[in-house]
Amino acid sequence: MISAVLTTLIPLSLAALGEAVLERTGRVNLGVDGLMAVGAAVGALAGVETGSLLAGLAAGALAGGVGSLSYIILTDRLGVNMIVAGLLVFFAGIGLGDLVGSKIAGRPGPVLTSLYTTAATIGIAAVALHLILYNTVTGTALRVVGENPAAAKERGVPVWRLRLSAALVQGLSAGLAGYIMVAGLSYGKWYSGVTAGLGWVALGIVILGYWTPIGVLIASTAVSTVFSMRTQIAAATGIPPLADAIPYILVLILLAAGTHLYERIGLRPPASIWRRR
Repeated sequence: MISAVLTTLIPLSLAALGEAVLERTGRVNLGVDGLMAVGAAVGALAGVETGSLLAGLAAGALAGGVGSLSYIILTDRLGVNMIVAGLLVFFAGIGLGDLVGSKIAGRPGPVLTSLYTTAATIGIAAVALHLILYNTVTGTALRVVGENPAAAKERGVPVWRLRLSAALVQGLSAGLAGYIMVAGLSYGKWYSGVTAGLGWVALGIVILGYWTPIGVLIASTAVSTVFSMRTQIAAATGIPPLADAIPYILVLILLAAGTHLYERIGLRPPASIWRRR
């Protein structure tokens, strides 16, 4: 049971933590699932060809990083709408992922076996990230950019550099998460659709976790637990497709309830989210 939770928790929390960092700067990348897809394929290719898990992890992370940097250049340098840029990254990532992955489809690669160590590392990273965001000058600057980038720029805060760095973190995390789905969930074998839409779930997790690393980790754990129960749900209902859909439906319900609750108690997202500048 715990292993089943961890195989979803590790990639989901990784992707969501990276996206939370980016959204703290006022940028939302809807292309998370595309970045995971291209990271999964490029990582799988590297893993199969070299036989090295580390090579796969590095290649997957790099592919995601390049994709996210493309996104931030589109939005902040070329003035492309965030939704359009995010969808471009999503579709490009899915397409490139299928193109690259088709070369090694069905071929076994390295398998991630150290689930407990990996999960513990991510937990420590989430705590460290939380401390950085709320207890350092860099973290404060990052959050100020997300609230009022114009005022931050007037005070000498390097808005572009911080957003670029946040986008890189987001992309590396998403690409890494994508390959971990191959090495963990599918036992080293790539197949089309391997990300199973977890990138979209990660976007919801960021909101459920209220854009904080600790909150994101808690929300990821809760949702991953539901994902791990799909077999039991299928057995109880006798409807396997319903069991597959329930985790996604749950996220939507929790999002609706969570956003309503946030409004009632006065909590809000970073103020500059969805603003053009």
